[in-house]
Amino acid sequence: MEVKSQLPDLSKSAGKFTLAKDVAQFANSRLGGILVYGMFTKNKGNGDEVCRIAPISVDERLKKSIEAVLRNQIHPAIANLHIYSVSIDGGNLLYFHVPAQSDPAKPFIVEGSGIVELGKGSVFAVPIRNGGQAIQITGKSLHALLAGKISLSG
Repeated sequence: MEVKSQLPDLSKSAGKFTLAKDVAQFANSRLGGILVYGMFTKNKGNGDEVCRIAPISVDERLKKSIEAVLRNQIHPAIANLHIYSVSIDGGNLLYFHVPAQSDPAKPFIVEGSGIVELGKGSVFAVPIRNGGQAIQITGKSLHALLAGKISLSG
């Protein structure tokens, strides 16, 4: 599970890339996971704890925008991905339930132009959730993965 205080700015390429990366990391993990927007956490020494609710505004237009970002920037599509909005304290908590995905569907690749300075063309990432950390697969490991020499499931 990962908790974030606010949704990335989806009017910008970097924000779209970040959202897709945050969701795809769970699809590439062994167990899947839950991503929640609208809460602040604080590290208490033995892990993060939710310390404050920070509701965000969620409407139908935003939901459609989120769905479009995930559809256009994560390949292949994540099976049975569910996006929920829960009303709380005058706003919403937005959460994504990413169930465990089949090994043949992996890796889930995030594509976009997350770094404007790169100019034309696209960049991509293969984010993976490993316990409490999000990591990026390296180019060398990606090559080995695509060549069938390693598995994301470990």
